[in-house]
Amino acid sequence: MPILHRDYETRSVVNLKEVGAYQYATHPFTEVLCCAYAVDDGPIKLWLQGDPVPQEFSQAANNSDWIIAAHNDRFESLIEQHIMAPRCGWPLIPLTQHRCTMAAAHTRALPGSLEKAAEALKLKHQKDEEGHRLMLRMCKPRKPHRGEDPNGIYWHDSPALRTRLGQYCKQDVEVERELHSRIGFISEAEQKVWEVDRVINDRGVFIDTKLLDGALSITSAREAEIQQEIAALTEGQVTSISQVDKLGEWLKGQGCEIANLQDETLQKLLKRMDLPSLAVRQAIQLRLDGASAPPASTLN
Repeated sequence: MPILHRDYETRSVVNLKEVGAYQYATHPFTEVLCCAYAVDDGPIKLWLQGDPVPQEFSQAANNSDWIIAAHNDRFESLIEQHIMAPRCGWPLIPLTQHRCTMAAAHTRALPGSLEKAAEALKLKHQKDEEGHRLMLRMCKPRKPHRGEDPNGIYWHDSPALRTRLGQYCKQDVEVERELHSRIGFISEAEQKVWEVDRVINDRGVFIDTKLLDGALSITSAREAEIQQEIAALTEGQVTSISQVDKLGEWLKGQGCEIANLQDETLQKLLKRMDLPSLAVRQAIQLRLDGASAPPASTLN
């Protein structure tokens, strides 16, 4: 059963940690700079932009006896599905042939990151720290230099930098396959659960958009009502329930001085029978009503 280990190095105008793997992989400006791969303990090879599809990937796609592995395989799979296949003619390999060394590390109470797992096990091969810093520079746009179009997209890039990035990518494969040799893959039962989880995540969550739009409309309308009510109640001194300082000052002027406007504090206040006035009680209730849900604009 041949095992094809692989790792991609990419760059994009969007931040992977901010947008998540799916949006990152599907963004039109995300591209793959190189792919390091190796079969079992064989030599680690490097695919570069413009190179033909490696025969090892074609063999794995056409032979169910092959296994294809990566550390955090979902990322590699999304890159293959949305970039390598449509742009480079990469074959897509069935999910049942995929294995994830990160999942294996987790089942053995090891850190999820390749770097930390390698350190914990004191592997012979470790992450390339200098190469990692270079990767972080190359994976995102740099600031325009003087004289460059400020609206342009520029990168830290050169033949020398790409050569060094390729070395880093190959080292990741070296570490990944040594990790596999130490801990193996997850059990068959866990593998089936992992595959189901992948299918669920790739499919996403179905949403009743009409119901959501209706909820947003109701939220927006009530939001406007609350702002009007608090402005009328305070005679314009407070025009929004989000004006915490102003509302606190208004309450103080009404004979109700409180430490903060947190929900728990306000809830306790409403249980009291000795509040200075009905207006104070109404203002507190409006603050609670308005703070109980995020503004409709943040839900879009």
